[in-house]
Amino acid sequence: MTRILMVSEPGIDGVFRHVEGLIDFLLKTGAEVDFAYSSARTAPPLLALVQRVNDAGGETLDLATSNAPSLADIRALLRLRAFVQRRKPTVIHGHSSKAGALVRLLPLKNNIGRYYTPHAYYGMGGNSGLKASIFNGIERLLGKRGCTIHLSPEESEFANTTLKLKNTQSTIIPNGVDFSLFHPANSASERDQIRQSLGIAPDAIVIGSIGRLSYQKDPSTLYRAFDHFRRNSTDSANIKLLHVGNGEAEDVTTLQALAQQLGITEAIIRPAYRSDPEVFYRAMDTFCLSSRYEGLPFTGLEALASNLPLILTDAPGLRSFGAKAYGFSDVYYGTLGSYESLAEAMQTWHVNRQSATNHRERAQVHFSIEEVYGQILELYRSGG
Repeated sequence: MTRILMVSEPGIDGVFRHVEGLIDFLLKTGAEVDFAYSSARTAPPLLALVQRVNDAGGETLDLATSNAPSLADIRALLRLRAFVQRRKPTVIHGHSSKAGALVRLLPLKNNIGRYYTPHAYYGMGGNSGLKASIFNGIERLLGKRGCTIHLSPEESEFANTTLKLKNTQSTIIPNGVDFSLFHPANSASERDQIRQSLGIAPDAIVIGSIGRLSYQKDPSTLYRAFDHFRRNSTDSANIKLLHVGNGEAEDVTTLQALAQQLGITEAIIRPAYRSDPEVFYRAMDTFCLSSRYEGLPFTGLEALASNLPLILTDAPGLRSFGAKAYGFSDVYYGTLGSYESLAEAMQTWHVNRQSATNHRERAQVHFSIEEVYGQILELYRSGG
């Protein structure tokens, strides 16, 4: 193995964080890494990663393409093909649907390893209509080209059953988390100081959630469940929702209007996102995701590393946290799409919240950076 080309769109959120962690891990092993990315959806960490790749002797290429299919993809494919012909990588790994399509459309020699990580298929959200049909059709068409790395059993199941890709080369390797960065507060005083900086009382009962404001994350169900749970609790005045996440202006306005309608605005803390998100988890008592579908979310793993109980919808990509193989002690599920059921899960956690969790201990066995990215590197080396 001489050179690895990483191809990714977008440059934000969980997809980028996976790519960033993988590239940094590979660079530490001494691997030569090139990086093709898109500046259409970007943030400062992407630009910093581009610089690190360049500083390490690799080359980078801005494909300038968006997540939706467009005529600009033809130019991006031609530029990527020329880049590959010049740089001659031995491994090419595409991340998310757009980059995955470009990588799998490349005419490659048989000695070049081709890999694709979907980071949750678009169709896993139960979407119907033309857009879902297009995305599913593209995945079926290209699914037999190269090796697919799924993040969760649910992703693999979707590929096998819905996309009819049963006989394709694939494996399951989850996301990883930095346990040295994400951990519980070192002391009660540290926790109180973090809460104070966020405007949260030391004795407040805090349900936390981190995720962009989008259809996939379904924050409206989170708000409705929180309201339902709070209304039926005897200590409702002391229950807070720490909600961290950005979104389009329209989505922010819609969510603010819902909070006002439900009368929970004063119970919600909405801090700006920051460069040290690990501190948010240290202010929480439990972590909640109301997603419609996931690959295997970093936020859930970070909550495990922070030894927090989990309250989740039983959505694809979230069911894995309750798997017997992992043995996590405090994972509570609500039915997908039902805020009443998610509120019941919150109530069940509230009743049991004094019990100790084994989440950090068990997660270290399965989701360490060395374990997860080491598996991907071994896959590259073996040509699997």
